[in-house]
Amino acid sequence: MSAWKGLHYRYDAPRPRVRLDETIKPEFLPRSLSDAHRVLNVNSATPKHVVEKLVLCLRQAWHPDHGSPGERPLRTMKLQQINAAWDIANGKRPAE
Repeated sequence: MSAWKGLHYRYDAPRPRVRLDETIKPEFLPRSLSDAHRVLNVNSATPKHVVEKLVLCLRQAWHPDHGSPGERPLRTMKLQQINAAWDIANGKRPAE
């Protein structure tokens, strides 16, 4: 019998390299379900509970408070993108 019980996810996002003199291009917000799946890096067959766990891990990894002050704008945009994708995938925001 295996000691592994269930699905456990740990997402270690690569540390973004942002210099203070760089301008950050605004990232797009997902507007359709396929965009949301692309942002979350899942496909349409992925179970909802797996996507939910992944979103929680992504939110922790990209939270603006966890980075340096120079990374805050990038992390804020990425977190907005993750939240918008989750809202579309969860049905809270209508897909266009």
